[in-house]
Amino acid sequence: MKDRLQLEELLQRKGAELSAANARLQQEIIDRIENEIRLRQEIHLNRILLNNMPCVAILVRPGTREIIAANEMALKAGAVPGKQCFATLGQQKDPCPWCLASRLWDAGEAQQLEVEVSGVMWDVRWFPVSDNLYMRYASDITERKKLEKSLIETEERERRRIGQDLHDGLGQLLTGISFKTSGLVRKLENSCMEGAEDAAAISILVDKAKKEVSRMSKGLLPVETDKEGLMAALDELADHTEKIFGIPCGFKCDKPVTVRNKTAVVQLYRIAQEAVTNAVKHGKPGNVEILLSEEHGKILMIIKDDGTGIPEMSRYAGGMGMKIMKYRAGIINGSFDVRRDIGGGTVATCILPDKPG
Repeated sequence: MKDRLQLEELLQRKGAELSAANARLQQEIIDRIENEIRLRQEIHLNRILLNNMPCVAILVRPGTREIIAANEMALKAGAVPGKQCFATLGQQKDPCPWCLASRLWDAGEAQQLEVEVSGVMWDVRWFPVSDNLYMRYASDITERKKLEKSLIETEERERRRIGQDLHDGLGQLLTGISFKTSGLVRKLENSCMEGAEDAAAISILVDKAKKEVSRMSKGLLPVETDKEGLMAALDELADHTEKIFGIPCGFKCDKPVTVRNKTAVVQLYRIAQEAVTNAVKHGKPGNVEILLSEEHGKILMIIKDDGTGIPEMSRYAGGMGMKIMKYRAGIINGSFDVRRDIGGGTVATCILPDKPG
């Protein structure tokens, strides 16, 4: 009798456990179905969004990089839903070396990069859609980059033309006037006639005008286009900064760095010029230093100071000067960054990933 009661209790207990397990299983199935429905709805809505984007756009799982959905442009570019993005779009065995998907999840923030792939410049962006999906879209900016480069080169040509005109035209004219006024001063002094002092004053003013024209011309034609032009120009920039602002400014280049690409030379100089001006203007430094080096085929230019640093970094980052420097770096496929130095002051860094010819 006792054994029978124990058996019944055991059966009841096991039955209750089985019922509870069945209930949990049913709830898990319901939850999975609901999650699958939500995911399908999410993918459907995102697919509608993808198809209305005028660029190559895909939905990807973060862990596997499996393409969940792709718009028409992505499909034409080689994307295959159900396959890995790097294996179809990238035509590679491993994830693309420039992909920022992992940084997207580490930082929890959208990422952006301009990269050249097979001769095409892409503006690529990644942003999270949900816990297990992210969107990647890429726009072909090759033509835009060509136009930007052409615009910059046209601007520099015009600068050079104006600078040359100032030097050859107004500069030569002032040289002639200076010669004539100097002769006039001597004649008036030798004949003891009135007006010698006024003529001497005019001669001094003409000489000052010549120096001002020379300075303006040099500002418009700062860089020689020979192989050592950048080093010489940066050295002169440091010397000019020290003379004008009274702040010690040095140029350091341990080994010769030659850049034969005229556009790269001019843009690097303009970036340095803007960065040095900003250092003096915002940082109140005691010293400014311009560093130029070549490492593993990359050109590295650093402008650093020991000042107070930039008080409002976010405001400065959105300023026109910062945008122009980043824009100039982008023209030559480089990167530009400004940050506070650990020991105080500010460090501006420009890197060209591949040394221009």
